[in-house]
Amino acid sequence: MPYIQCIIYALYIFMNLDHIYTPARIVIEGVIVGMFGLVIYVLFSKIKNVHALYFIVGFLKHLLGYVIGLHSLYCKYGNACRLGSYATSIYSNHLLIECILEGVLFVCFRIFIVWVFTKLLNVKITRNANLVIIFSIGVCLHILFEVVYIHGMFCKYRCISNKV
Repeated sequence: MPYIQCIIYALYIFMNLDHIYTPARIVIEGVIVGMFGLVIYVLFSKIKNVHALYFIVGFLKHLLGYVIGLHSLYCKYGNACRLGSYATSIYSNHLLIECILEGVLFVCFRIFIVWVFTKLLNVKITRNANLVIIFSIGVCLHILFEVVYIHGMFCKYRCISNKV
């Protein structure tokens, strides 16, 4: 657990660089999300059912984001939330629903990516390709959620101000 706290602290320092241009910042955040998804994927890669594995990765990515403080990090320094000193609400009535939806999104994105590569491009997907796919899904979902204002809604309804 101390390693996770050190990583989170380093991310806090990194994300506090307000001079980074917004599109670059969104991509950097997406890469961090993609790497987080990769770690979860590697930890659960023994699961043979690939759809169950992708669901678990999406579900746990969202759940662990709350548990280890990544959502607080986003509230404080994330692109959509950088309006002051914020911390995420620990309790959320919708956390389970959000985790399930993210798991389903990971499965749907995987199905779409595999369909594009196998049906349209005639490329065979190997088990090792899943590393690239899971990373890409993490990055793409983060950027998509920024573009369609889902992260803005997260900031509005999930982040609470520390200011008095």
